[in-house]
Amino acid sequence: MNIAICDDSELDRFVLERLLKETLGRYNLSTFDNAQKLMASFETHTFDVLFLDVYMPGLNGVEAARRIKEISPDSAVVFTTSSPDHALEGFDLGVVHYLLKPLDSRKVADALKRCHRKAPMGMLSVKSGRDTIPLNLSDIDYIESVNKDCIVFSGGQQQLLHTRLRELELLLPEDAFMRCHRSYIVNLNKVTCVRGYDFVLRCGVLVPIKRQERLQMKQAFEDFCFKQLRS
Repeated sequence: MNIAICDDSELDRFVLERLLKETLGRYNLSTFDNAQKLMASFETHTFDVLFLDVYMPGLNGVEAARRIKEISPDSAVVFTTSSPDHALEGFDLGVVHYLLKPLDSRKVADALKRCHRKAPMGMLSVKSGRDTIPLNLSDIDYIESVNKDCIVFSGGQQQLLHTRLRELELLLPEDAFMRCHRSYIVNLNKVTCVRGYDFVLRCGVLVPIKRQERLQMKQAFEDFCFKQLRS
């Protein structure tokens, strides 16, 4: 995932960078102390998520978000600010979230979830060690955590990723991928039914469900199926 931070405060950039490390672990980060430099970087870079301070000298965050929407409409923009004054403008610009300073890890994790909720079921680039691995989200059946790595199961194929399950969970669209067990994430599009304490996949694989949360997860799957029928 390619992330950009644009904030004229060095301290605020440092705090957000630290919180991203605590939340994600692996990602590509670019930082900018003004929006002019950020906009110039689009000539050679693309960003999945951008954290923009609203109040900056020169080009402010609102105007920068307006330009980003034109040149990179798939990028998810998050406003970071000490005042909620521009929340309505942010909504009109399609800003994914509005974070009020001071920031903390819970706020940042929530913003990242909202960003990935925005993402369509397409390709996802995941950092694995020193490599970047492309994943086709619609092909994924389920993901299993093994030690500190993950194995992605897709149509009988397996892909080993050197990343933790929690980090991968934050990158996946929340409406389709469920953390159903401490060691598993399942693609609800590939589930046929719930049998006992397992999700039954189309491929015949049984993916375990947390015993203490079986009823909630069964209900979440039924809600997902109902939404699919209505869409």
